[in-house]
Amino acid sequence: MIDLFSSVNNMVVVDKEKIEKYEVNEIINKVILGDALRVLKKLPSSVVDMVFMVPPYFLQLPSKKLRRWKVKTEVDAVNDDWDKFGSFEEYDNFIKNILTEIKRVMKPNATIWVIATYHSIFRIGKIMQDLGFWILNDVHWVKTNPMLNWLGVRFTNATETLIWAVKDKKAKKYTFNKEWAKKFGIGKVGANFGFCQYAMVKSD
Repeated sequence: MIDLFSSVNNMVVVDKEKIEKYEVNEIINKVILGDALRVLKKLPSSVVDMVFMVPPYFLQLPSKKLRRWKVKTEVDAVNDDWDKFGSFEEYDNFIKNILTEIKRVMKPNATIWVIATYHSIFRIGKIMQDLGFWILNDVHWVKTNPMLNWLGVRFTNATETLIWAVKDKKAKKYTFNKEWAKKFGIGKVGANFGFCQYAMVKSD
């Protein structure tokens, strides 16, 4: 067990303010723990093959406790500081700054995946297009056990959307594993949605 934790620790690089830049050989196959924007600015240009971005969803929840009308139970929702922004403009600028640095570190044939909910995915998509990213597909993650629809006043929120893109329209020879798409998708090449079952675990 000690050897396991030791090997994991060797995979994590903790970012520090005194570190001005990272060389590729220092960080390959490792996780950098730090502020995403600050870390991105320390990376060389055109070194990344693929990006998977999970930004704050900006759920815009009220500060008060949320309770379900009928059963009177409390909603255990995301209300952390990292998901709070003063306005759409502040959120958009945050996303734009991150995506600008991401585009810089991507190789010419690199791809990017961005996942979010209806709260923000459409804003993110517009920003990506404004920055010159070329969208290849939107992919819909269908949850087989989504959050229960207690109120029944809207459709059950059972999906999240992924945007799959390259850094610009000229990008060629990006990676697409057609055989895997055929294996797990629907149709000859695979439809742009997938099913995923997950469990929400809450510890006391």
